[in-house]
Amino acid sequence: MRETDLYDYQRELDKFDEGRVDGNFLDEDGKPAELYVQRTLLYLIRRSYGYIYYLMISSEPVSEALLPYYNQLQTLKRCLVEVKNSGGVSSVRDLYPYSMKASLPPFFLGVWPLTYIRRLVELD
Repeated sequence: MRETDLYDYQRELDKFDEGRVDGNFLDEDGKPAELYVQRTLLYLIRRSYGYIYYLMISSEPVSEALLPYYNQLQTLKRCLVEVKNSGGVSSVRDLYPYSMKASLPPFFLGVWPLTYIRRLVELD
């Protein structure tokens, strides 16, 4: 999920929260809602704010243009970690199929794909 989407959700939540009158949510008749309704709605709003903030903090800022490359590299990294956990590779040749997955242009990475893959394996 993009951080801009989270801001949109936060704004919608703000509008809902600002809809209170004198700190109370109103029922369909325009009267303050029952106490249990007030508490439930307030709990849900606060919980939703908590989720939004958590997702904002845990999201990694990635440019929209680079998102496909980012996703591809994340997938590749997960695959390589699984290979490493299952015993690793015996030679650099075993990494060749993964270099095809990393079909990023060398100027993007600053290195050739095999070199990048070796670096990923060394990081974990």
